[in-house]
Amino acid sequence: MNLRLVKHEDAQVIADIYAPFISTTITFENTAPDETEFKQRIESIASIYPWIVLEDEGIVKGYAYLSTFNVRTAYQHSADLSIYLSSDIKSKGYGKKMCEALFEIAKAQNICRIVSLITAENTPSKLFHHKLGFECQGILKNVGYKHDKWLDVSFYVKDIETLAHPEPMIPVINIKEKAQSILDLATQQLQN
Repeated sequence: MNLRLVKHEDAQVIADIYAPFISTTITFENTAPDETEFKQRIESIASIYPWIVLEDEGIVKGYAYLSTFNVRTAYQHSADLSIYLSSDIKSKGYGKKMCEALFEIAKAQNICRIVSLITAENTPSKLFHHKLGFECQGILKNVGYKHDKWLDVSFYVKDIETLAHPEPMIPVINIKEKAQSILDLATQQLQN
């Protein structure tokens, strides 16, 4: 298994990994984004926040990324987490390793807090986040409507860094070499 930064060429396989989640309430999207849409998402996110993929013998099996929690400047030290794995690698520790690597990159960017929005009925994701040290800090009732029902969303939060006076957030493109070295170290740990 290998961790690396996302490439535009990964867009189709990322779309394929994400597509099965459309039929669930894990995501609030109702239509599966295609390769073009994922290329646009990669373009808009990956120069600012880390977006990583997990490969097995050159085949992408999962991806995780951070993104803007809120566009207001005061939120720059918080980021939103998304992670999706193909069904054949779930519950094997890969998601945890991916998130740990993302958090190390985020620290180098002066990001202090990771937020994850989880559909209240998504028990596996809640358990996964608890294992990573997240805590539920609130529930928004009936904020999503999918599959003919109203859905609650839980806010899970993890502090990854404590900085009393953090410097401005550094876009990942400015620390690309450091980000890749963090991923290389995580890859070595996966292979041992």
